[in-house]
Amino acid sequence: MEHLNRQPEQPNRTPHVSVVMPVYNGAHTLIEAVNSVLKQTYNDLELIICNDASTDETANLLNNITDDRVRVIHNSHNLGQGPSRDRAIDLARGVWIAIIDADDAWAPERLGVLLGEAGSSSDRMLFDDIYECHDTPSGMVPWRVMRGRRAFGGNGIDAVQVPTAHFVRERRLLIKPLFPAGYVKEYRISHGFRQFAEDTEFFLKLLAHGLTIRYVPRAMYYYRITPGSMTAQTNRFILMREVLEGAIGDFEHAPDVQAALCKKISQVVRSGHYVAFALAKQRKDVPEALRIVCECPWVVPDHFGHLLRTLFYSMHRARYGGRKRGMR
Repeated sequence: MEHLNRQPEQPNRTPHVSVVMPVYNGAHTLIEAVNSVLKQTYNDLELIICNDASTDETANLLNNITDDRVRVIHNSHNLGQGPSRDRAIDLARGVWIAIIDADDAWAPERLGVLLGEAGSSSDRMLFDDIYECHDTPSGMVPWRVMRGRRAFGGNGIDAVQVPTAHFVRERRLLIKPLFPAGYVKEYRISHGFRQFAEDTEFFLKLLAHGLTIRYVPRAMYYYRITPGSMTAQTNRFILMREVLEGAIGDFEHAPDVQAALCKKISQVVRSGHYVAFALAKQRKDVPEALRIVCECPWVVPDHFGHLLRTLFYSMHRARYGGRKRGMR
C-alpha cells in the first residue's frame, strides 16, 4: 500500500522527470542521496522512493521527509532492488525516468545537463560518467572517474552517440541513465529478481527495443564503493554471464551486438576464473590454486596487474579513511 510523506498531492501536477530510488537498510546514506536529488538545479521532478522492507531506521527517516516532490512506498516484505525499482517506475508520471541508488549521490547540475542533451528526442537513453568514491566517516570522497572524458572516441566536450555493440564491449557496463518512460510502459520492460546485474539486464532490454544510447562526458554521478567479499564477487560473475547469455536472443536483428555479447561473456568467464584463483590463494588452498593455474595460466600475469591496481587504490583509500572494498 502506498504511503505518502506529505500533504495530498496536486492532481494536475505532472513532473517532467520521475527519479526512482530503491532502498534497503540505507539509513546511513539515504538522506545524502535524497538531498542530492532535491537540490538539483532542474527541479521539475518527483522522487519516488521504494522502501524494500528495511529493518533499520530507514522508515523513520522517510517519514520525516516533507518535500512535496517526494513519494514513498513501502514493500510489505523484501523483494530485492529490481522489483522495488519496478514498483517505483509503475508510479512514475514523468516523461523521463532517472535512476539513483540510496547509497549514491548526484552533482547539482546532473539532471539539467542530461535533459539538455535529450532535447526533444523520445528514443534516447543518456548516461554520464561515474565518480567512484570512497565511503568515509565524513561522507563520500571522489577517487577516480570510471570512463573518462574521451571515452567512446569523443572529444571530451560533446556528447557521443554510442553504438550498442560498442557499449557492450565496455570494461564496465555500470550506468545510471536517464531514459524515456514511454518505452518502459509500451514494451512492458521490467527488472528480474536477480541479486546482481538486474539493472544491466533491464537496460539491454531497452536497447533491444530500439533505444539509442548517448554518453555525456561529465562525471556527475557519485558512486559509493562499499565492501564486498570475493565469494560474493564470484557469484556476481555467474549472474552477469547469465544476463549476457539471455540477451543474445533479444538482438537477433543485430549480429554485431550478438558478437559483442559473446566476446563480453568470454571476458566475464575469464574474470570469474581469476577471482576463483585469488579466492583459493586467499584461503591458502594451494592444490586448487595450482589447478586453476594449469587450466588458465594467464591468471598469474593478471594477478600481478591486479596487485598494482590494488596498491594505488589502497594508498588513496587509506589517505582519506575510506572503508576497504572487496575485489572488483
